[in-house]
Amino acid sequence: MEKIIIIAVNTGLGNVLMVTPLIKETKNLYPNSEITILVSNSSCAKILEKNPYIRRIIILNKGKHKLDNLFPLKGFKKLVELRKGKFDISVTIMPHSYYGSFCAFLIGAKRRLSNYLCKMDYFQNEIIELKKVHDALQNVNLINQCHGKSHALKIYLDKKEIKPKIRKNIGIHPGCGKNYDFKRWEMENFIRLAKKLTCQGFKITFFIGPGEEKFIEPLKKFKDFEIVGGVSLRNTIIKINQCEYFISNDSGLMHLAEALNIPSLTIFGPSDYRRTGPMPSEKRIIITPENYIPIYYTLEEIGKKERVIPKGEKINWEGVNAEKVYKKFLELIKKV
Repeated sequence: MEKIIIIAVNTGLGNVLMVTPLIKETKNLYPNSEITILVSNSSCAKILEKNPYIRRIIILNKGKHKLDNLFPLKGFKKLVELRKGKFDISVTIMPHSYYGSFCAFLIGAKRRLSNYLCKMDYFQNEIIELKKVHDALQNVNLINQCHGKSHALKIYLDKKEIKPKIRKNIGIHPGCGKNYDFKRWEMENFIRLAKKLTCQGFKITFFIGPGEEKFIEPLKKFKDFEIVGGVSLRNTIIKINQCEYFISNDSGLMHLAEALNIPSLTIFGPSDYRRTGPMPSEKRIIITPENYIPIYYTLEEIGKKERVIPKGEKINWEGVNAEKVYKKFLELIKKV
């Protein structure tokens, strides 16, 4: 029986959801294995807690010291304890930094798999060659370089968590991670879109995450909109699963809707949907600006030092207006 640990530290909800195809592929390759996964926070753990392929989830809380960006000072003791588990294989997911590499080094599995962006990685035994593919497939490539399949993101619910779908209910997430405002289509546009949809008999549910409270006040003016905010992550998942459709920016909740197999429409501005967007499907439509040139996490930058978008840099949203998104949404309905 192989003991395998997947290292998914220093990442958000979307990145952790993009690990789910890797988890399933690992179990397919090693059916008798015990899979442990190491994550950075309780939210990431909640995303994976019902996954039947995982034996154990461990949270490695990150410290606030600047050195914690490089080395897991706060979690050092926990990692040394994990070393005693004598893992056969560790897999450090994409993307990661020296932080994840050092975690793998301390855990000390017999095989340490990684596709670290820098060719000189002193902490790994095996560097798997990067490919210009979606990040979810990049992760699968770590454990099985001959996968050649389509891999879907997946989140699991208990029977008691599965509520009936609400007919014509559209979930909308106008936010994104607290440090990624540049990926956000303006709130005013989402409101215009929601008003057009309510006129056509659709029910609108706005999902407001932590750090996005500023969006609640402008939504209160509209009695037709339901607002879901300040609830637990599992309750958010349950509410999203009741939606017939989902519309959002590039965000973690976008990946949640995808993992729940909900037909969705996603608006991409600066980020590259080829790397971090929904996996291709007839149930998903992606909208980009005219003359779309992604400048964040691009496919072309794989294996290179990826640029950081300066604060206040103007993002191209040309041609992405409420009318266009509305028409594209009607196309999605016809497709599914």
